[in-house]
Amino acid sequence: MESYQRPYFRLFSAICDTIEELELFLKDTPLSKEEQLPLQTQIIRLKQVQQATEFMLLADPPNILLHRLK
Repeated sequence: MESYQRPYFRLFSAICDTIEELELFLKDTPLSKEEQLPLQTQIIRLKQVQQATEFMLLADPPNILLHRLK
């Protein structure tokens, strides 16, 4: 594994674990719609960031550090 890939793999794993934990929390915890909405929004944002970063890494591995997330 390339040296730059190790930190990104760890980052993706942490993001996926966080998403899973948030989804389980929402499923297992009785919350009102108003309380659920901010967590659901953050789950969506985490998924978007993870997918965008993964796409950039796969599309242009050596230059990943030159890209910026929007």
